[in-house]
Amino acid sequence: PESYSSLVKLVLLTATERGWQLDRVPSVEMALALEEHGVCGQVTLQLLRNLQVKGSGNAFTVEDVDRRDWRELPKPLGSCALDLPAVCKHVAIGILLEKDIWEDANEFLASWRALLPESVVPTLEMLRGECIELETEVLGEMGTKTMRKSVSRLSVGDLPRDVSRFEHLWKAKSAWQLEEILPYIDQLSAPGQNTEELLLKHSRPSQTRPEDPVLYTKR
Repeated sequence: PESYSSLVKLVLLTATERGWQLDRVPSVEMALALEEHGVCGQVTLQLLRNLQVKGSGNAFTVEDVDRRDWRELPKPLGSCALDLPAVCKHVAIGILLEKDIWEDANEFLASWRALLPESVVPTLEMLRGECIELETEVLGEMGTKTMRKSVSRLSVGDLPRDVSRFEHLWKAKSAWQLEEILPYIDQLSAPGQNTEELLLKHSRPSQTRPEDPVLYTKR
């Protein structure tokens, strides 16, 4: 993940330096530019292929990437439209790997935004399944209590692939909203079982007031 994030950041930096639009990144030119930094051209093309908007007209295939003569293809590789949420996600993963918990969510967002083009505005919703937002009560000036939001890394790829995953989720956070927990459990459903049924089997829903969101806690 660290290497992948570093490559994505290098692609963004190169595109910015050369004035390339992120929806029209010239594939071969980008591969040649990153070779100057010691990155194999085919690795760059594979990265662009993974990051391109799925179904875009200029999308190229794995067969194109695998060809050793990609510089001299009879039909040159065209430009690549990058999937901005995916790009932002991989940049953020690199930041999350620097430390497991960012005590100040705003500091994390500022560090993340600084690595992205000005036109791209990142949001924590892009990182569902990679980190969670926590709230901690802290004492402010004059003894007043305020809630501080922090960001903690929790990657779905690092969790068990069976229902024992729930124990890890409860340890990370005692109460979850539905949209927060879904990315972590949507691959755990058994045949004939939907995600909501799985969640109700392993959690206890509660709601303080009708206008409040439903919270899921350990059963």
